[in-house]
Amino acid sequence: MPYTFERRSVMVFGLLAVALIVSNVYAVHQSRSARQQYDQLRASTFAVAEGAVVPPLNGVRAGGTSEIEVNYASKHATLLLVFGPKCPYSNRNWPQWQHILERIDRDKVQVAFVNAAVLDPVDMNFSLSHALGDEVVLSAVDSADRVAYRISLTPQTLVIDPTGKIKYVRTGMLDDSTVEEIVRLVS
Repeated sequence: MPYTFERRSVMVFGLLAVALIVSNVYAVHQSRSARQQYDQLRASTFAVAEGAVVPPLNGVRAGGTSEIEVNYASKHATLLLVFGPKCPYSNRNWPQWQHILERIDRDKVQVAFVNAAVLDPVDMNFSLSHALGDEVVLSAVDSADRVAYRISLTPQTLVIDPTGKIKYVRTGMLDDSTVEEIVRLVS
């Protein structure tokens, strides 16, 4: 029986349907593989690893032009709090950070705030609303240090020992158990 136009059309559409199904299955497989690679890259890229040794942090004090170095050898531990002034996640972390600051011995623990948002300066209103007062706030961090610490706009809480070794890293929101862990680490 000869192939009519209708039979040929059905065969072509059938082949197209099979080709679309195969290409969709391949695309789903590639998507899963890409997602796994992205998750691995994100885990290794966005946060500095615990146990890493970092150099002293250099930058410009917020609200001024004086350069400052956060020297880890001066205290038992250093608590480094990375934030963005307009970041909603950083703003949700402030009560937790304030709770930590109320519970630690400031004679033993050095605290430094790092503004990760280069284009959002820390102004007087922000300092007053977050009770920063005399706290060390770096607004312009040296670019080499920004890379070494992997500073991003995601809020970070780091505990660093006097040798510059990172003892603890928490990226993102803090909860009550992490607050307790941080207080225990720096005490």
